[in-house]
Amino acid sequence: MSGITHVTEFTPTTFEQITVTSSATLLSALLSAGLPTGAKHAVFYPEGDVRWRGDGTSPTADVGVVMAGSAEEVWESQRTLMEAVEFIASGDTLVNIQFFK
Repeated sequence: MSGITHVTEFTPTTFEQITVTSSATLLSALLSAGLPTGAKHAVFYPEGDVRWRGDGTSPTADVGVVMAGSAEEVWESQRTLMEAVEFIASGDTLVNIQFFK
């Protein structure tokens, strides 16, 4: 977890590897058991580019916030966003996620 010193004060809860596809899907539906209980923070490590939106509108191949492949993205105190966010990719793309309390 190089470069992520600010999440070290949190307790790791669950690690998940999800597959984001070309169909917009809620994060909670991509997780094996839904959002981990008590998780408020997450570090995402996508293995390819994916797009996301958390405003109730599904992302498309051209519209949404890009989460760049091989770059970590940290969401702190974002439980509400994690419950609403949908992901999409141009093809099957793995995203590794470490959740924290």
